[in-house]
Amino acid sequence: MNPGMFDRERALFRDRIHALGVVVDSRLNQRLAAARPGLLPLREAVAAIIRDVVVDRDASALLAGLAVGATGEMSREQWRVFGATGTTHLVAISGMHVTLFAWIAAAAARRVWPRSGRLRGVVDREPFAATIGVAAAAVYALLAGFGVPTQRTLAMLGAWWWLKTGGREHTGLEVMSLALLAVLALDPFAPLASGFWLSFCAMAVLLVGDAVAGGGAAHGVTHGVPGESPPVPRARRVREAIVTTVRTQWQVTLALAPLTILWFSSVPVAGLAVNLLAIPVFSFALVPLVLGSLAVLPLHAPLAWAGWRTAEELYLACWPALVRAADLPWASLVAEPAPVVILALVAALPWLLLPAPVPLRLAGLLALLPILFPGREPVPAGEARITVLDAGDGLAVLVETRRHALLYDTAEVHGSRGARVEGVVLPALRARRVDRLDLLVLSRSHAHRAFGAGMLLARLRVDAVRAGGAWPGAPPRVAACDVREGWQWDGVEFQLRPGRPVSASPADARGSSCVLWIRAAGGDSLLLPAQVDALEAESLGRAPGDLRATVALAPRNGSVAAITPQFVSRVAPRWLVVTGLEPGDARLAAMAQAWGLPVARVVPLSRVGALAFSLRGDGLPRLETVQASRPRWLWRRPPP
Repeated sequence: MNPGMFDRERALFRDRIHALGVVVDSRLNQRLAAARPGLLPLREAVAAIIRDVVVDRDASALLAGLAVGATGEMSREQWRVFGATGTTHLVAISGMHVTLFAWIAAAAARRVWPRSGRLRGVVDREPFAATIGVAAAAVYALLAGFGVPTQRTLAMLGAWWWLKTGGREHTGLEVMSLALLAVLALDPFAPLASGFWLSFCAMAVLLVGDAVAGGGAAHGVTHGVPGESPPVPRARRVREAIVTTVRTQWQVTLALAPLTILWFSSVPVAGLAVNLLAIPVFSFALVPLVLGSLAVLPLHAPLAWAGWRTAEELYLACWPALVRAADLPWASLVAEPAPVVILALVAALPWLLLPAPVPLRLAGLLALLPILFPGREPVPAGEARITVLDAGDGLAVLVETRRHALLYDTAEVHGSRGARVEGVVLPALRARRVDRLDLLVLSRSHAHRAFGAGMLLARLRVDAVRAGGAWPGAPPRVAACDVREGWQWDGVEFQLRPGRPVSASPADARGSSCVLWIRAAGGDSLLLPAQVDALEAESLGRAPGDLRATVALAPRNGSVAAITPQFVSRVAPRWLVVTGLEPGDARLAAMAQAWGLPVARVVPLSRVGALAFSLRGDGLPRLETVQASRPRWLWRRPPP
């Protein structure tokens, strides 16, 4: 329920998951019974063998994903690199893998058929090869998890071979249509997955491109001896193959751009160049090694192990180049445009992909301008736009003025190790079109917050960092929050102060938390004392300066022990936002009483999700939830 975040409710609805649970690690846990034989234990057994054979952890996770679709062990860094370089389709079990497995099985069947005396009298060679190929592809698709791309490929393979062996005329689009009907019959919820749209749209682009190219060649004029084609030099054939590959890659990337923006809020520009090298390496080296080793595993395990170790060395040789490509500034175009912009891009795709006059192509390029230069929703001068993200026990508050942006805390909690920055903060910054932070404030520089700060410093431009507490070995941009600072941005007043004054003790000030107070030109104000404890609340209650706030954040997830009556009277908020408490928690009533507010003015983020409001001058900002502005789809619970 945060801006720009992955729609998890849709994924749970698609997978028919009705509830979530957590198994707590304990020495008392014990296995009561072994799993029954089936596909899931078999997949886990193969993945475990790969993890035991392959030394490098990331390489073993990738090879297990390529072999049986077990991508759960792949690291976030791997997914980031593959996503930024547009090579995620090579990592997941895709149609290419299933087709390659079917091709290997069919080729083996063609070699076996002449040596089987009785079999030759029962069935012809091609129907036999088709049956073995489709059956092998079906077994591999089931072993790999039977996702939408594998379903589509299996259905297309079956339809293509059925039409071919039956002597029926068919086109690629007819085969794809049969596959589409088959996938929808198997899983009516398939359109809720991004793989459904990306897979079928990519196949449609390839088929349409082949049809257009074939139609143009059919009407061409050749010169020379009638009935014979003039010999084509090898250099020309290589050049034409390279041009065709580049054109196809460009067409697929451009055709899928609306979908990738809609689902992932980015377009992997680097994929145009990276895929030219990555596709041959994966298709003709890495994937055959992985699948060939999987096929020979029941027959000769040492040979399979040798194949996986060879694949590991190939991955380790290619990985540094992928990382360098992913770290390029222009590797991925991040955008979250309005729906009307995406519709305009879809309408312009035929002019950009199909043969069309130059004026129409230039007109189609205009649809790309809002994506290349998305702009940003303006914030009026003298006002501050506040977005309090829903991060469970964590906290992250984005503050925007007309020309500046500030982030208070990183949403990280103990053990999250960058997951909140990756899944909550960065998508929210993309949704708000913030690509630069003037200031990052850490309430306290605990290890988890410092880890999140390091990720933010690596992912986007951050001009300065202020951190409460001690951060040994901090980067040069990090300064301690041990003195009171004040400044103005676009008519909005900011004050940053330590929870304990320097006059008490320099050591106490260095160990205190960081408190941020913001006041708009109209008078509305916001107080963020995320990690204030009782001693700091007592000091702030006596310290000079204004602390009155229209909206305040309850310190330490709403702990009543972290505040004092004098501190509450100094702040006197009209709204109180609290993190980490569930609806119906008895502590909400106690908190409202301690702050002197009605319970309706205490807002738990776990109930409403991310909050957005503006500091103006009307005295009571309208707190809007991000969830309330989203469409009411079938799988979404109604907003409170």
